[in-house]
Amino acid sequence: MSSSLFGPFLLLFFILVIGGLLVAIFFNLTLQRSMAAVSKRNQTILPGLIWLNFIPIPFLNSIWSMIFGIMTCNAMNKEAGKKIAPSTLAVIYPSLSILASILWMVMNGIFRIRNTNEVLALGFGVLSLTTLVLWIVFWVQLNSAKNKLKTMAVTSNDDESLDSGFVDEF
Repeated sequence: MSSSLFGPFLLLFFILVIGGLLVAIFFNLTLQRSMAAVSKRNQTILPGLIWLNFIPIPFLNSIWSMIFGIMTCNAMNKEAGKKIAPSTLAVIYPSLSILASILWMVMNGIFRIRNTNEVLALGFGVLSLTTLVLWIVFWVQLNSAKNKLKTMAVTSNDDESLDSGFVDEF
């Protein structure tokens, strides 16, 4: 009886893990492509270093996402000459993620012996949902900023090609 129940839960677990990995891969690709959209002179970090996110050390993913996100947003803003990237969200959502992780450890460590405090559980749920929403907003805004930056680069290249510096004397 338990083996027949274990199969669907195991399948669901693997689907969720694979789905989570795919989402993480696409998010990292967005960060990498956003930094790659910045010219070499304005890049503050190599685009490929975002893949350090997959090193399985607790809190490293959130901290590295915050560092890389801030550097990417600042480089994009510098490249554009104005604020187009969400640098504030690059700090807020990973900070909330770290706070949610700490709250999770407190709930499961300290209160495991006794009944879980409902206020902490509710706080964790609200914090996790807020982090998820802000992460999605950051992802969308960063992708939008990357597209703006690419459009600005194409426009400036077209303008430069029209003005080649050749002076026609008649």
